[in-house]
Amino acid sequence: MERGAVEAAGVVPGPKQGMGTVGFGGDLNGLVDLSMSDEWAEDAVGEILGMSPAEVASEGADVRKDGSGEVTHRTVGGFRNARCQLG
Repeated sequence: MERGAVEAAGVVPGPKQGMGTVGFGGDLNGLVDLSMSDEWAEDAVGEILGMSPAEVASEGADVRKDGSGEVTHRTVGGFRNARCQLG
């Protein structure tokens, strides 16, 4: 449903969100999707890059998207490594 139709129906949409997806294979395989608000992504990307959320926002959506992908990769990598240590 388009955003305008949702608003016309009286539904208040939440904050804009982005999603990162990472697949992994091997003995354990699957996909992990992480959904995050733009605000949260800007905070996380700022932490990774040593930038303020305002600096991340001023750099544009590509920085936020790339950084969100990095957050997803790091999260899934941590999960995969922890799983591998369990055997």
